[in-house]
Amino acid sequence: MKKYIYIIVIFVLVLKFSNCVTYEFVDKSLYTIDKFIIKTKFDIPISEATGSFSTVSGIQSLDDKNLKYKIKKIKQIFRLNNGNSEIYKKLEMSRYYLLYLDGSNNIDIADIIKDYSADSNLVFCEPDFIGISAGEKGYGYEGSFAKSDESLIIPNDEKNSK
Repeated sequence: MKKYIYIIVIFVLVLKFSNCVTYEFVDKSLYTIDKFIIKTKFDIPISEATGSFSTVSGIQSLDDKNLKYKIKKIKQIFRLNNGNSEIYKKLEMSRYYLLYLDGSNNIDIADIIKDYSADSNLVFCEPDFIGISAGEKGYGYEGSFAKSDESLIIPNDEKNSK
């Protein structure tokens, strides 16, 4: 019986001090540095003059932050088009916006997101994460640069077009 206990103890020690790697992709810091996503508690009105969203939304706390961080453009992420209007309204999809930063802004996007997240008029604020598919790194929505410039493994199978 003691022999089995010694074997178990040695096995546990070996596992504890070995470098076990799961090869799971855990880097969640891949996001664009020039834009981020918010969901507001209220719809932002479209400007009658331009037909697009103005950086002056009519929500004072949001407008103050937009001015502070030099937001150059606001774009609605989801549009109803020919979709199901009941689902669109139920999920409040009209309240998801992409905010674009002016290129001269030198503030870390994480600090900006933290400030916007504290706003009581927003449901949430999050980075615009960059997707990865088939081992190739994308550039996010409309081709932005990424926060992380790590190289990723590209598969070498016959379907790889490179």
